[in-house]
Amino acid sequence: AGDGPPILDAIDTAALNIERQCLLINAYDATSDEDAIDKTSIGAGDDGSATSTSIECLKRIKALATFITNGDYVAALKSDSMSHVLGNTDVVAEAISLGDDNDNAPASSIVEAIRTRVLANCSSSVTSAVEAELLGVAAFNLFLQINYTGPSLDDKGITPAEDGSSKEQPLEGINPHPMLRECLKANPAEAEERQMKAASEESKKYGEEKTADNVTVEIKTRSNAYHNAVLTELCVDGDWPCQVCEVPYMLLLARSILLPLADSQRSPWSRSLNVGDLKSSDAADPSSSSSTAIAGELQAAKLLSARAAVAHQRLLQGDEASVTLWDEVQAMYTACVAIYCDPSREETCGDEA
Repeated sequence: AGDGPPILDAIDTAALNIERQCLLINAYDATSDEDAIDKTSIGAGDDGSATSTSIECLKRIKALATFITNGDYVAALKSDSMSHVLGNTDVVAEAISLGDDNDNAPASSIVEAIRTRVLANCSSSVTSAVEAELLGVAAFNLFLQINYTGPSLDDKGITPAEDGSSKEQPLEGINPHPMLRECLKANPAEAEERQMKAASEESKKYGEEKTADNVTVEIKTRSNAYHNAVLTELCVDGDWPCQVCEVPYMLLLARSILLPLADSQRSPWSRSLNVGDLKSSDAADPSSSSSTAIAGELQAAKLLSARAAVAHQRLLQGDEASVTLWDEVQAMYTACVAIYCDPSREETCGDEA
């Protein structure tokens, strides 16, 4: 594979162009790529199934970009891209059983299992990396929409419809995705105890007194069967995320995808740093893997990963900023300055700011 940058073919270039239009300049036009995909298909050569696979991936990327541009993040997360990026339940389970380095040691968390799958995709092609990035962005934007910006969904897929109807909820099948459900099993007793304690502390904070029954009812309206398992995965430096947040799975998915794309050498947040520790970016060897070189072609991953890390920090209940997340955000910020504010590419910096 070599230590230099990857050689981009026409399909990779088309994918990166879609990424830039959709994520950096917010000017993606689905109709503008119709001819590009057709020309790419015709001029791709006779590489057989590999070329056909890349073309299909490019078409999925186009669909994802259209969904994101239209704000239809749910549709993006329900698309076929999810199974192409993460695989089926057996593939994810294998990633967990093999661990981060495929050394037959169990992975410490589902975060590392997703990281393993994302980096495996990155090592195959730039196009696959773009597809994963767009999925991460869709998950992050959906988390922000439901918790901060709106508009709200009629029913967020967290609780059954009040009228008892069996109509499909907006987040049915993606909160969490089927291939991750078996890996997000929480201890029911531990989960209930942790939630009761967190809710009790929140009540005291705002001078409210709630009975155990009231707490249980309130929690159930903001949770699903995997809520506590997801919050556990989002713990950083001993700080527990706010238990009343909604769909934390979307933030978990976004962080697990975007971080390895932004810096494949950086350890997940579950491997906490202490003050004075060597920063993971300082010890990284950027040429140590093909996935690093391919992910380096992505134009928006570092910026969006930094945004997701800030949202992650805001979710934590600690009094001080997490050392681990602060180190990550600083590293991403430095990288973004180098990428977007390089005087030699002043015009691009201005367009993408």
